[in-house]
Amino acid sequence: MPRFALSLALLFTVIFSVSFQIFAQEAVKKEYVKIILIDDTELTGTILSQDSTSIELLTMSNLNFMIKRSQISGIKVITDQIIKDVYFPEDPNQTRLLFAPTAKPLKAGKGYFALYELVFPFLGYGVGDFLTLSGGMTLFPGAETQILYLAPKATLYNTQKFSFATGVIHFTPTSNASLSGDEKAGIIYGVGTYSAERVDVTGGFGWAYAGEEITNKPIVMGAIELRASRYVKVIAETWFPPDMEVGVGGLGVRIFGRNFAGDIAFLYLIGQDAGSFPLIPWVSLVYNFGN
Repeated sequence: MPRFALSLALLFTVIFSVSFQIFAQEAVKKEYVKIILIDDTELTGTILSQDSTSIELLTMSNLNFMIKRSQISGIKVITDQIIKDVYFPEDPNQTRLLFAPTAKPLKAGKGYFALYELVFPFLGYGVGDFLTLSGGMTLFPGAETQILYLAPKATLYNTQKFSFATGVIHFTPTSNASLSGDEKAGIIYGVGTYSAERVDVTGGFGWAYAGEEITNKPIVMGAIELRASRYVKVIAETWFPPDMEVGVGGLGVRIFGRNFAGDIAFLYLIGQDAGSFPLIPWVSLVYNFGN
């Protein structure tokens, strides 16, 4: 247990030391808008003046545009971060880490389709800005039985800085596709996410169950997401099962845009029993859809 405790302490020390350094930075507090033209061109900046026929926009590159309203198809107030006059668009995949969920909800009407390792498809959809419904089924070639998984999550508290959620990750084989029975298994969890300027810190506890039995000691999860650039994140995620001298870690990069995202990572073991366990590549592709 000493190495387990040392690894856990080191993980949270790194997470909080890095996050506190970034929390000290201040974001620029201005109201920015995104103006979408009828040809789908997007301009981001602040409105200097406007009337019934035109809008004067100062872009983030300090270019001044006078735009006729007849050329505008939409105007959106930007809720994403503006850091030192650089626009950082919101990561549409902020509800999930490399594997585990964050506490943030999918907004109502938004969803995603994800494919992990080519054999773990996942579909998620947001209901009412607080409930995320998701699930899927394995695609193991030639297997007579596949695994169904359901992962509903309720975000009970959600602000710009902090979110808290609870949910279930439930597994059951297709040979016994029900929510009950001896072959069911899963994790009941609670998770919190703290968001700052260019960092998100997530921590949580999960209680595993199999059949009618549930563990009385939780799995401990910790993760950090660092914004490396406008469209790139570095993600580190670690799981520590109870009463074990080994944990599971993941470190990778997420590249994302408005609709598509990809994670490239490696999974590894932590602890005295890890030995020379090889790195396992972890790859996912995601398509985001909805309003």
